[in-house]
Amino acid sequence: MRTQPVQEREADAGLGSREFELLLSGIASDFIGLPLGALDDRVVDALRRIVLAFDLDRSTISEADVPVAELRVTHSWARPGVATQLPRGRTALSFPWAEMRLRQGLPVVFSSLADLPAEAAVDRASYAHIGLRAHVAMPIRVGDALVSVHSFGMVRAERDWPAPTLARMRLLANVFGSLFARKLAQESMEEQRAFDALLVDVSTALASAAGERADSALRRACEDAGAFLHADRLTLYRADPASGRLSSVHAWRASGVDTLAPAEPAPEAMRAVLDGRIVRTGSADHP
Repeated sequence: MRTQPVQEREADAGLGSREFELLLSGIASDFIGLPLGALDDRVVDALRRIVLAFDLDRSTISEADVPVAELRVTHSWARPGVATQLPRGRTALSFPWAEMRLRQGLPVVFSSLADLPAEAAVDRASYAHIGLRAHVAMPIRVGDALVSVHSFGMVRAERDWPAPTLARMRLLANVFGSLFARKLAQESMEEQRAFDALLVDVSTALASAAGERADSALRRACEDAGAFLHADRLTLYRADPASGRLSSVHAWRASGVDTLAPAEPAPEAMRAVLDGRIVRTGSADHP
């Protein structure tokens, strides 16, 4: 077995049970009643305290972006000379083995790149590319969904991760999990209130509009709905059940988005819509 550097053994031993309890309770208490607007700075400060307490090089919180299979760094703190931001990219392509474990609710742990299994060959090359020599990644789940990952990294040297250290890291990740669960719940309520207000505004405008005013109201409704959904484009179609066709009535696009030539939806999509079914497509559904 590889011998752990003396200074790292002492650092682990130096964080006694009482010191860890104070660290954990201090971070947890800082998050109690914290307004969302003050969350970012407090999370970064908590990561700073964790790095110093565990003698790490970097600690990071990454958000799981499911549609694009990417873990996006949202909060990070690193020692001077160590990058806080990692190169962006699709995690499923650069770290397929690690992403699979995290989505299964399993941690990713290695003390050196040589510890990674054969099936993690792509991951090993990616970790080497970003200079990571030892790493722990704890999944943060809300319900059954992976929402974030709390990472603890070393770039200066390889590092053993004793079971008590991993247990402490799991407890810290759980604290962030509680915070993010509250954040998601609050954001969901705020989004629902905003959506309800949008429905009232659109319904009121359309109910009182007629003639040319109706067209103006529909255009405004498309614009407001597109902006609320953070969409690039939104198109309103008129259905003609007799011919089985959909024709574009109003179209909206966000600023900076190219205009597309008018086109009918695919025949399969038109039939589904006319049958009252919801049609969902993504980049994977197109060549």
